[in-house]
Amino acid sequence: MAYLAPDAVIDLVCFTLEAATALVERLCGEIGHLLHRGTGELRVAGPLSV
Repeated sequence: MAYLAPDAVIDLVCFTLEAATALVERLCGEIGHLLHRGTGELRVAGPLSV
C-alpha cells in the first residue's frame, strides 16, 4: 500500500494490537495521516510518527 504514496490511509481491518503496530511501523514516514477504526472507536493520528 505504501508504494501508492497515499496522503492518508483509512484502516478498517486491524483487529489486533500486533496488526495495528505492523501497519503503523510500515507506514511511518510514508503517509501523512492514518485513520484507524478499532472496535467501535475512530482514532485519527497525523502527522504519523513513532
